[in-house]
Amino acid sequence: MDSALKKISTHSLGEHIQYPIDVFIACGSYEDRCKSIVNNIKTEKIAKAIIVENENLSEFVGSNSEYLSQKFSDKLLAVKTSSTDSVMTADNLQKAIRQVIEEGSKSFFIDITTFRHESLLILLSILRVHRGSIDKITLGYSTAEDYSIGDDNENKWLSKGVANVRTILGFSGDITPSKKMHLIVLVGYEHQRAAKLIEILEPSILTLGHGAVESATEAKHKASQELFYDLLAKLMTAYGDVEKFDFFCNDPLKTKSAILTQAAKYSEYNTVLAPMNTKLSTVGAALAAFERPELQICYAEAAHYNYRNYSSPGSNCYLIDLPT
Repeated sequence: MDSALKKISTHSLGEHIQYPIDVFIACGSYEDRCKSIVNNIKTEKIAKAIIVENENLSEFVGSNSEYLSQKFSDKLLAVKTSSTDSVMTADNLQKAIRQVIEEGSKSFFIDITTFRHESLLILLSILRVHRGSIDKITLGYSTAEDYSIGDDNENKWLSKGVANVRTILGFSGDITPSKKMHLIVLVGYEHQRAAKLIEILEPSILTLGHGAVESATEAKHKASQELFYDLLAKLMTAYGDVEKFDFFCNDPLKTKSAILTQAAKYSEYNTVLAPMNTKLSTVGAALAAFERPELQICYAEAAHYNYRNYSSPGSNCYLIDLPT
């Protein structure tokens, strides 16, 4: 594990964070995991808090968003986003980040646990634009005890269907229409959603990223991870020889390197990334695209989510300081 990355007990989180923190950022969610980090940090040593809420999902996320907001009262900057409107999401995140930076904020702690992949990537892109004004960005990620609570491995699901596929704002890449596409998918639990994405994009070369077994954020998730990778690989037999590479579910920096190595094999192709595993590995996709801006990142918007039983909170969390 990279020295910049720590896995610790969530209950000991407060002892491992460098205070004071200028800005804490988190997303209210239908997952109770959104409370894990905020319940174990010293909120009195945080100057401001940006709490993000997908307003079109307020039926499912409203109570947890309110819980996070009440932790910060007069320090709060509430930001409304949307799971279906990426322009609104980007505009409102941009306004909030610009405001706190103009007020002199230099250090950020982002609880990435329950951000959607798309909004997390947009946030990282916005922060990168302002990187000259930022001294430090720390990411926190709380693990899950279980996913699709109560279902056995074969029947676990997090989302179903694909409403549409779009390029993520800030990660449009350098796409040449005359070139063929190399699609890299970081496979997670949502193998049917990944299969639909591949069907829509019809890449000339398909690479399935396999989460290295030793990199599972919790050991008990290894079996499910292997099962859903194998199911997707079988569905993709129509593509002939599908490429495979290992990435790291728990390590953004190692995932970044793995993606760049795989993309370099087909440098004459347009390379499109679809991060569909942990948020930590999604950060790795962002770092890869920052280093190689010709890479494009896409997002498959799900038609349905398992709002009621998506996950249960685990007892550990990861901390990583991003390279500025």
